Amino acid sequence: MTARAPLSNPGVRFPPPFIFLGGFLAGWAVDRWVRGLPLSSGGVALERVGFGIVGVGVALAVWGIVTFRRAGTAVIPHQAASQLVMTGPYRFTRNPMYVGLTIQYIGGAAVINSAWPLIPLPLVLVVLVRRVVSRERAVPKRCIRGPIRRVSFARAALVVGVAARLPVAGMGQKKKRDSLTGCLA
Repeated sequence: MTARAPLSNPGVRFPPPFIFLGGFLAGWAVDRWVRGLPLSSGGVALERVGFGIVGVGVALAVWGIVTFRRAGTAVIPHQAASQLVMTGPYRFTRNPMYVGLTIQYIGGAAVINSAWPLIPLPLVLVVLVRRVVSRERAVPKRCIRGPIRRVSFARAALVVGVAARLPVAGMGQKKKRDSLTGCLA
């Protein structure tokens, strides 16, 4: 059995959940100390729905983490990945952990019954795409060739991280890695 050479490091310098946390806390602070902006007058029902939405987001993010761990690759984006994962939730989206965080964020706004956290959410997603996702995508683009590259980049983005699956020949073929760069040869 040969050891996997890591792919290049995407250069993400901070944990992406902090982007979500910053946006959510900014919205919560405005709601608490400036002016409340409730999503609903119902309260308890919305809170229960919110917890359900948070649960779905947590489940998706955990599924993504477990899939990465089973593949033996880095979960934290500032560490070098050992391979491009295309199983589990990665069959449907390139970023299930970020989609899960987005779902949790929306559910959290429902739990606290405030629209304020939802207002900075588009900015949170723009920062995520520009500072994290674009760097992560650059690694496979410069390293991966052939059928695997076509599979990875023959997906049309529908929402941040959510992609439509397009069948492409060559999935699952084992590739050799360049010992110097860690890129597929």
